[in-house]
Amino acid sequence: MLTSTGLVIEHDIAAAVQTPQAGASFFGLMALLGTYVGIIPVVLGMLFLPFLRTVGGATVRVLLAFTVGLLAFLAWEGTSEGFELAGASGSPFGGAELVVLGAALAFLTLTAIDHWLRTRRQQAAASGQANGLRLALMISIGIGLHNLGEGLAIGSAYAVGELALGAFLVIGFTIQNTTEGLAVVAPLTERRPPLLRLLGLG
Repeated sequence: MLTSTGLVIEHDIAAAVQTPQAGASFFGLMALLGTYVGIIPVVLGMLFLPFLRTVGGATVRVLLAFTVGLLAFLAWEGTSEGFELAGASGSPFGGAELVVLGAALAFLTLTAIDHWLRTRRQQAAASGQANGLRLALMISIGIGLHNLGEGLAIGSAYAVGELALGAFLVIGFTIQNTTEGLAVVAPLTERRPPLLRLLGLG
């Protein structure tokens, strides 16, 4: 509003949005969105396998560092938005504590899985069973679990009506997931796996 004296008064008026109804079409749409964000970009990133075979390790490290930068930015943006939404929540189970507790639980769970996988990898290396395909499989499983969390973040944003945040997360995670395909195929540069196996990893 602009007053006659030139004073500007800003006020947000929340627009009502109909709650989506759970049904076959709704879940189909969400599954399609998950495929677009979490599967197709990873498979597209895996197409860089011939390129990775021709370049040196320094180039691969630069590409993976780009992935880390994207993750750091998305983590910062998602955390700040989470605290902002938590501050506006009036639920007794909401608030900043829930955001911190969720982040801590996720970190501890991933640390436990990493320790378990590291122990199994050391045992496989001691028995001479370790190979690039096994490492690629573990990376693809880890990325799949990681992408499940990304899907929860996107769904949560849409569930609370934050359409702009949801669209931002879709775009950001799609770009970042393309670079995750590089991480899946990085251990396979010395091997020639069949096409069906590569699709299975994707």
